[in-house]
Amino acid sequence: MITPIFICTHGRPDKQYTYQTLRNSGYTGKICFVVDDEDDTVDELRKNYPNEDVLQFNKQELIDASDTGTNEDHRACILYAKHFCECVADNMCLQAFIIADDDILKFRYRYVEDGKLKSLDVKNMDKVISIYTDMMLKCDMSATGFGFTQFYFTGIHSFDSDNMQKYRVPYNFVFRNTKHKINWMSWFGEDIITAVYYGRCGSYMSALPYVQQEIVPLATADGGMKDTYDSNSDVRLAMQNIMYLPTELKVYKYKNKYMASIKRDNAFPKIVSSNVRKSRCRC
Repeated sequence: MITPIFICTHGRPDKQYTYQTLRNSGYTGKICFVVDDEDDTVDELRKNYPNEDVLQFNKQELIDASDTGTNEDHRACILYAKHFCECVADNMCLQAFIIADDDILKFRYRYVEDGKLKSLDVKNMDKVISIYTDMMLKCDMSATGFGFTQFYFTGIHSFDSDNMQKYRVPYNFVFRNTKHKINWMSWFGEDIITAVYYGRCGSYMSALPYVQQEIVPLATADGGMKDTYDSNSDVRLAMQNIMYLPTELKVYKYKNKYMASIKRDNAFPKIVSSNVRKSRCRC
C-alpha cells in the first residue's frame, strides 16, 4: 500500500494546494483532509472532495489533551490536527503515514550537475514516497521529510556530510513511523520543538534534501495559521521555542525578524569515536 497522507487544513476549502500538487506530481495513494469542528468551511470542503476523505475532530478534546505551553486559549494552531493524525494512524494500524500542511506548491528533485545546484519537477511521487518510507522504517527513524527552502542556501554544498547533519527537523511534509509514538507539543513551533525534544532523547528525526518542497509565501496566504503569525510578535514566537528548549535553541535576527535556530551541539546525542572514548575500568 502506498503511504497514506493526512493534510491538516482550516478555512481553505478552495485552496488545497498540497492536494493538487501531489496529484500533479504523480501521487495516486489515499489523501485525507483533517479539519476541526470549528471550521465553518467544512461543508464546502466536503462538496469539493469525497465525504469519506474529510476527517473532522473535536478541537476542544484535543486542546484538553495537548501540551500547548501556554495558559492562553490558542485555538488557531496545527498542533491539535497533528495529534488527531497520530490517533487515526494508530487506530488504522498503519506502519507509516504522512502529515502534510495544505500550502505546498511544488516538489522538486535537487541535484548537483556541472558544479551547479539544479532542480527537476517530481512526476513519480508514488516511487519517491515509497523510497522515503522504506528508508525511514529500515533505519528505525521516528520521522523524516523533504528539504525545506533554507536547506539549499549553501548551493552545491547542501549535500555535504556536515550540512546533512543539520537537517534534523522535518517541516510541512512529515513521514511518520508509528512504531515510535510522538506527542506533538506547543501551540507554535511544534515542528522544531517536538523534533528537538525527542531528538535529545535519542529518537531520530531527519529531513533528506534530495526532494525540495516549496510552500505558499506567508504574506499571500489566508486561513491556516496566518492569524497566529499576524497576532503575535516575532519576539514572542521565537521565545516560545526557547521556553521549551532553553539550552538547545538560540534566538537570532533575520530580515528584522526574531527567529530561533537549533544549537546542534547541545541538542542531539553524539556517538563518541573510539579514538577518544574513555575506557571503562573493569577492576
